[in-house]
Amino acid sequence: MTEASTTLLEFAFETLKLNRIDASAFADNKASCGMLKKIGFKCEGEREMFSRCSFSGEFRDDKIFGLL
Repeated sequence: MTEASTTLLEFAFETLKLNRIDASAFADNKASCGMLKKIGFKCEGEREMFSRCSFSGEFRDDKIFGLL
């Protein structure tokens, strides 16, 4: 997954000339948060009870990540 993500980020910044990319993940999803950090994203904050889980229908916290 990280190889594909790295290739996509290179395309976004070098070809599309994007300045910033945002991402978010459920705060308790350690795998997704870890992968985002591994490819260079920085955690910029957390939103409480922001996203509704499609499985349980409950609202959950999510973390916001950014990459410049």
